[in-house]
Amino acid sequence: MSTEKDSMLRVRLTKRQSDELDTIINELQAQMPEASVTTSSIARYALEKYVSDHIAKRDGTKIFIEINTADATEEDIKNLYDLISKLLGSQHFSGHSLSDTN
Repeated sequence: MSTEKDSMLRVRLTKRQSDELDTIINELQAQMPEASVTTSSIARYALEKYVSDHIAKRDGTKIFIEINTADATEEDIKNLYDLISKLLGSQHFSGHSLSDTN
């Protein structure tokens, strides 16, 4: 799905990452057929998000916590989600659904 121009961005991706990127592009294109989803557009979005997150982390306006869930059970993840939801009260946070454990 990527164009020749986009292929330069993929040089540093592993095969698994490249395959996953193709999957993401296909999913987004299926959800928004009118949009032009490319490797470049994904890369631009990722870079913008990375920079915004870096600024927020540095300014102290967001806290980022990475939790390895490789050995977690569905119940562990549900409990963690519930705990974080209680801590944040009515605030919303972005993350994976309970079915996305990796």
